Amino acid sequence: MGVGTCQFCNKDKKLVKAHIFPRAFYNIDPDNPWISIDLNARHSYKRMRVGTYDPNILCLDCEALFSKIDDYAATALLDHDKITPVYFDDELTGYSLPKGNPALLQQFALSVLWRAHVSQRGEYLNSHLGAFEARIKELLKRPEPDWTDDFPLAIKREREDELRFIMVSPQTVALDDVHFSYFIIGGYGFLVKLDNKPIPPSFNSQTLGYLGDDFIGVWDARSTQIYAGLAQLAEAAALKDGHPFEKETKFVKCRIAPRCRWVCNNERQVCTFLRNLRTRK
Repeated sequence: MGVGTCQFCNKDKKLVKAHIFPRAFYNIDPDNPWISIDLNARHSYKRMRVGTYDPNILCLDCEALFSKIDDYAATALLDHDKITPVYFDDELTGYSLPKGNPALLQQFALSVLWRAHVSQRGEYLNSHLGAFEARIKELLKRPEPDWTDDFPLAIKREREDELRFIMVSPQTVALDDVHFSYFIIGGYGFLVKLDNKPIPPSFNSQTLGYLGDDFIGVWDARSTQIYAGLAQLAEAAALKDGHPFEKETKFVKCRIAPRCRWVCNNERQVCTFLRNLRTRK
């Protein structure tokens, strides 16, 4: 890489390829790459094996600092064998993280938002921190992170892990007239308050630490706009490419795209198009 100004330390140094999302989150299923979806554009996708990186934002020393943050998040969130489901009245209500630490997870979420903000890659042009960028950068430079009420965070894990291979770059959303930034990676949804207005009561009970340092909530992706975007992908591909599985004898109505004409043959009723999309050429 060439010499340039590091966006984090503001020094002129040799820059390196810096991942926006940690590479570890792209290796959940090593045999299949991810699908990246931009829900603010035209629900486009592209397959990715090593993730998106930007060679113009960080020097080697600063990239190493972010790598430590990323390594913690990968350890805490991706070792599913050590994550315990939490039930109430036989209903799944969340998960217990054995290495849950609200301050470190908050630092990770803010680091992703900051990297997306300073990146010039097209996937992140909708990622804006505005006046909060300087404060977030200051927090990321602390050697020992502490939880801050300036940017409360909620993390939820997708109920059935159907979307572990989907990435959604940071987007802005308003809840009760309060602005938040959210992104999705590895089957987890991150929601960070980016507003000087008081935290909405409906969100307060979902923030990390409210029900214990190791507890995160659960979300049903099928009720979100993400599934709507996947439905558009599946239906558009069906119209364009025909019926590659039409010879299969068992048809299962798609939960993602009911109008999709692809024939799916799998017990979980997960869209065959999406399942094969990752390896299509």
